[in-house]
Amino acid sequence: MKILLNGRLQKVRWGAVAGASFIVLFYLTAGIVAAYIILNAVAGATNDAVGLFDNWWQTLLFVLDVVVALLFVCSVVMFVLKRVNKPEAMPSAQGGESK
Repeated sequence: MKILLNGRLQKVRWGAVAGASFIVLFYLTAGIVAAYIILNAVAGATNDAVGLFDNWWQTLLFVLDVVVALLFVCSVVMFVLKRVNKPEAMPSAQGGESK
C-alpha cells in the first residue's frame, strides 16, 4: 500500500497500461501458436519433428510472452489497488454544500 501512496505510482494510468499489455500479450500468444502450427505443418511434410523452443526467435517470443503476462497481471493489481484506495471526494469539490 505504501508503494502506491507515495504519489508517483498513483499518477500512472494503470488501466491504459493493462490494456496495452493485454493487446501485446494477445498478439504474442497468437504469434507463438501460429508459428508452432506452421512449423509443425512443414515438419510433417518433411517427416521431421518440431518443438516450441527449436529456434531462438521462438524462445524469444515465449520469454516476451511471459514478461508481458506478468506486466499485465501487475498492472491489473495496481489498477484495482488504485481504485480501492481512491480518496473520498470532498463535498465542496462536487459542487454540493457541506452541512
